[in-house]
Amino acid sequence: MKVTILTALAAIAAAAIALPAAARADPPPPCSDGQVQVGNGGQQAASGHREIVLVFSLAPGAQECSLTGYPGVDSGAGGPLIHATRTMAGFMGGLRDTDGPPTIPVTAITPGRAVVEGVAVDKSDPNLECPTYTELLVTAPDTTNAVTVPVDIDTCELQVHPIGSAAADSTYHEHSENAQYTIDITYPLGYPDMKSVSDFVAGDRTEFVDWVAEVGSDGRNRRYVYDVRATTYSSAQPASTSLVLTIDNDTGGAHQGHPATSFKAFNFDVEKQTPITFDTLFKPDAKPLEVLTPMARKLYDAPMLELAPSDFGNFALTDDAVVFFFGEGQLMPADNTGPRQISVPRKELAPLLA
Repeated sequence: MKVTILTALAAIAAAAIALPAAARADPPPPCSDGQVQVGNGGQQAASGHREIVLVFSLAPGAQECSLTGYPGVDSGAGGPLIHATRTMAGFMGGLRDTDGPPTIPVTAITPGRAVVEGVAVDKSDPNLECPTYTELLVTAPDTTNAVTVPVDIDTCELQVHPIGSAAADSTYHEHSENAQYTIDITYPLGYPDMKSVSDFVAGDRTEFVDWVAEVGSDGRNRRYVYDVRATTYSSAQPASTSLVLTIDNDTGGAHQGHPATSFKAFNFDVEKQTPITFDTLFKPDAKPLEVLTPMARKLYDAPMLELAPSDFGNFALTDDAVVFFFGEGQLMPADNTGPRQISVPRKELAPLLA
């Protein structure tokens, strides 16, 4: 049995707040191709109905814009083509108590959202099993480029509701389980480059499910575990935000006794509206490994440990430090003593930072 839940719906507004005419600012211009990204903002199921929340976030470096009306939604891989019917509201959600679709500004911290609904029962034959789709093809209003959004929805029909506003503190949560595995995923939806986060999680989740399907239970007496949770960090100077995913996963021969913990970090320069990587974190002529490698060797008590820039790719930025995260077995494959981290004061790295 699979159950998928979206939490913090109370934090998500159904429509833009109406202001008096004198105080209402003009909305930004309509979004065009390339200005917004679309991601899976959560799924839930109830009474044979299915819901997927689509999150429309501003693309890195794009100017603020606005969305009005219905996205185009078609089914992708998994079954025959279904064109989503456009309706204001349905069993699972949508916009109510409004005369028409609102105009929703899309900014670096306030995405838009739209609800897609499905029905897991064929109306002509209740005994017929509906196909399970693994993707939707979504086109934002007033644009022409369709993007592929990974999903997991068993349905015989689709309907889509208009774009509404989404609070920056809304949360994606999924719980899925069957006889072989349990999946729990939770992360906030307010990160500026939300598509990169949702795409990574969707791909990593698929690898987990495919591995379990290929290997099977292997005689174990418990389910495999895939657990994703998130921690956010920020710095004021320069203005940045970091989202670090902590992933527990017990697939693979070395981790069937207990889940191994790994990390995936996302960093974003709020002022420049661009992702921050290890390479862009430091000046082009800097040699950060000369500072970081001795710290890692001390952390692991491994004086001969050789490291590459990619080993330090998971980090978070705060006002006081740069925190580097290392998954279990990441630096030393034989090590199974758990994850570790190094917090380096920014003043020690100041001469090297870009």
